[in-house]
Amino acid sequence: MTPNSRLAEARKVLRIKQKEMALLLNMRPTSYNHIERGRNKVSPRISLLLKLRFGISEDWLFKGEGDMFVHQPRSYSVDSTDLPLLCEDLVAYSAKNNMASDQPESPKIHILQDKNKELEQRIVQLQAELRLLKNILAKLTG
Repeated sequence: MTPNSRLAEARKVLRIKQKEMALLLNMRPTSYNHIERGRNKVSPRISLLLKLRFGISEDWLFKGEGDMFVHQPRSYSVDSTDLPLLCEDLVAYSAKNNMASDQPESPKIHILQDKNKELEQRIVQLQAELRLLKNILAKLTG
């Protein structure tokens, strides 16, 4: 069994649909599906989120050793290697939910906002082109 198939097994045990799991891990459903199908690997970020959110053992996930779920004490201590991944996840969650923060915004948010503006402009252009093509088609067939 691979980490990818163990991830699918854990999701089924948790009774979570693929789309829901993707949202809980702050990723697109297609990206999550690619992980379960083995097209992409289970990343350290994903394994950390699985451990923190669902208590899924990393030893079980990657090696198939031990229990699927770890029994963690009430206050789980995060070691320093986990912090960058957690911060990135928190920024993504905050951006997705329009949460205000006292912390400076991540440069990734600005990149995504700029990309969103570009896409909105492109949609307007395509709508204009579609109207033009419809007019041309109407003249040719009318």
